[in-house]
Amino acid sequence: ALVCSQAIRKNPAYAPIRNTAGLIQVELGNINDAVGQFKQAATIDPGFFEALMNYAAINLSFRGFKQAEDAYRTALKLKSSDYDATVGLALAIRGQINDSNWDANVKEAQELLDKAKGLAPDRPETYYNAGILTQEFKVKSVTNEQEKVPILEVAQGLYRDFIAKAGSADEYKDGVKRANERIKDIEDVKIFILQGIKAAEEAPP
Repeated sequence: ALVCSQAIRKNPAYAPIRNTAGLIQVELGNINDAVGQFKQAATIDPGFFEALMNYAAINLSFRGFKQAEDAYRTALKLKSSDYDATVGLALAIRGQINDSNWDANVKEAQELLDKAKGLAPDRPETYYNAGILTQEFKVKSVTNEQEKVPILEVAQGLYRDFIAKAGSADEYKDGVKRANERIKDIEDVKIFILQGIKAAEEAPP
């Protein structure tokens, strides 16, 4: 951190040292300073892909969805087939879904995840995030309770795909645990929905 600060004083317009300073500030837990350094690096050099990705990722992690979206879109203009930027943009768009943009954002997020799946079919992250999009958003797009069941089953399938592709890799251990919990939660919801439908059908007129 000290070396970086000295280098920045000597040449404040050198983008790579700004990016390095940002990474160091992340390690030190100084998130606001890190964001500022990544932003400076990307401002000094708009074609600095790594700085854009770092700026986008740190904003995404703290729910700065619009800032993350803008940075990921800029990054994808530089590298249109980058997997991480594609998935990151999908998550940034998903994070901004509300009643006014529901259909458009769900559609774009799904299209980006489909693109990511094509770019790297064996990367597990795509399937987990597609499962969340399906379970938490697509299912709410239908009002008929019976129609929700097959959508929920699609989500379960995506989580199972994630688990299969994640295997025993340590980096996905927590994700696998959460995916299994989500599969069980969905099963409970399906049972509740089907019981409600059956009760309604058996109710006296």
